[in-house]
Amino acid sequence: MDKRRILIADDNAGDLSVLAKVLEQADYEVITACDGRDAFRLALENRPDLIILDVFMPRMPGGLVRLSLKEAAETSEIPVIFLSCLFSEQEIAGQDIMFGDSPRLGKPCDRDKLLKAVEKALGAAAGLPDRGKS
Repeated sequence: MDKRRILIADDNAGDLSVLAKVLEQADYEVITACDGRDAFRLALENRPDLIILDVFMPRMPGGLVRLSLKEAAETSEIPVIFLSCLFSEQEIAGQDIMFGDSPRLGKPCDRDKLLKAVEKALGAAAGLPDRGKS
């Protein structure tokens, strides 16, 4: 079985490197982008199984990337997870216009919490039951 492909977009090189390492160790194929415009382009070119977006990035903020992806037929069904160190998860939760029903995680994000959110998003996208529920 092929590895699931995840696109991560974050303008902080340190955060991007840590996230990529965590996901690669969990046996995912990882594609990275340093800004929103590149994230949008790479999503169209590579059609990842999941996209993880920082909220505030140069050239295109994460919320606008998500809106643009949802408008494009070829990427409209790709699930998105948002990460941000600038807001708490409670503050991000009120921003539904840009973020829709996408999960929102604060940074720094606990490794297990991130992997659980990734599995849940990928499972939901594939129509699988949520294995993360207790």
